[in-house]
Amino acid sequence: MLERRGGNRSTLMHYILVAAIICILITTSAIGSMQLNGNYIISPSRDVSSYVRPQVLKQLEWEFPPGFEPGTFQDYIKHRPYSKAHFIAPYACEKRSKNSKVDVSVLVENSLYNSIEDNLLQYVHDLESMEYVASVELLAGGNPEEVKSWVRDQYNEGASGIFFIGDIPAAWAKVGDETFPCDLYYMDLDGLWVDSDEDGVYDVHESGNGDMGPELYVGRLFVSTLSWGSEAGLVNDYLDKVHRYRTGELVVPWRGLEYVDEDWYDMDVHLSDIYSKNVSRYDLGYHTTAQDYLKKLSLGQHFVQVCAHSFSGGHHFGTRPTEAVAYANVYVYSPSEREGFLFVGSDDGVKVWWNGENVITADVYGKGWSADEYKTLVHLKQGWNRLLCKVSQKGGKYLLSARLTDLSYQPFDDLTYQTSNPLVAGPEAPYIRSWLVNGFHQDVPENFYQYLTTNYLGVNESNVVPEEGEEMGGCVWTRVDNGYPY
Repeated sequence: MLERRGGNRSTLMHYILVAAIICILITTSAIGSMQLNGNYIISPSRDVSSYVRPQVLKQLEWEFPPGFEPGTFQDYIKHRPYSKAHFIAPYACEKRSKNSKVDVSVLVENSLYNSIEDNLLQYVHDLESMEYVASVELLAGGNPEEVKSWVRDQYNEGASGIFFIGDIPAAWAKVGDETFPCDLYYMDLDGLWVDSDEDGVYDVHESGNGDMGPELYVGRLFVSTLSWGSEAGLVNDYLDKVHRYRTGELVVPWRGLEYVDEDWYDMDVHLSDIYSKNVSRYDLGYHTTAQDYLKKLSLGQHFVQVCAHSFSGGHHFGTRPTEAVAYANVYVYSPSEREGFLFVGSDDGVKVWWNGENVITADVYGKGWSADEYKTLVHLKQGWNRLLCKVSQKGGKYLLSARLTDLSYQPFDDLTYQTSNPLVAGPEAPYIRSWLVNGFHQDVPENFYQYLTTNYLGVNESNVVPEEGEEMGGCVWTRVDNGYPY
């Protein structure tokens, strides 16, 4: 329980931003829309003397994967320079048959071959037992042009797919300001690829004499940059796992997992076209976490589609809720009876009760947060008053701010705020930054404008007097402390 009582008081604004939750979990969120004037956070036509100087943020640093930094083409070439390619046939493979279901050509890094030979041969035999036809060649050195010429030869002989194992040279492409490895270069055999400035990166991709799409598929098993095993060990583990799957020893349930983080919550993945009703979709914003994702994987999935910001070393899952409603409750102590203004800002819509009376309703969507956007006259009783805010959320930022002023628009300097039992309190800063929050996920995109009109608590919203840890509407009131006045 937190409070701030009399004495010398600053005139800091009474702000809180609530990054609301789905059910129990809570997170805080920084504002990305505030304006800076000098070193002060201000809003239009306000006296900056009542605003707090923001803390200086520590410079961001790259932390993962350890020992690595985001790679560039120059870094890649430095550690893996292109050279003349030497293709080696390790053994004679069965001649391709026009009646084979699929032709697969496997290209293996020469220096890796001896360490994986047994498992690789087993992989080829498993393919042949399923009436596939596979060929294997080794590559020493190499560059994208020669590797693509080899791929084209395989395609002309009937191959519909290529499997790279080990450090097979990667072609790099540039789109806009982004430069990246691009195996589409090997898949698109009739398109035009041009390195216009001869820096080793393909910056032009056109249809040429064909189109810009792939003529065959290319898979790549490249593990040398991983840190939890040797390269040969990881490749052998993978090939052994494939063998156990093909022979029925390793069984994967026939179901799919769509794990969709906040930025893609309204995107259709369509795994149901393959797995019918055997698809689990998770797009719950706050609840799409790394821990939950690993838990879902451990259940066994035949196919997983992850929609999240990622890089070569991992996935990033955000913490903002989507398609949700959150209630934020706080108690306000006034030493005297008086009138004042209540200012509220929200993203998206908001419904506000002051001492049980609905004083603000703004059922809106698609706008950003703005401080003091909504204003209403309120009566402060002597003693404890109750402020309840209900915030609707579609996607993106999820923000709420509230403050109280006198009739001259000056912040009160003698108010006390706390989240639970008003009879017990401790010191608190001169702005609202602690709330009891209760959130509900509402996974019906078309029902956004019913979020604020639907009662999720199961009791009269205007009369709720929640306690920390109390269950209401199937979810739990949980305390959130923002730690900042904005």
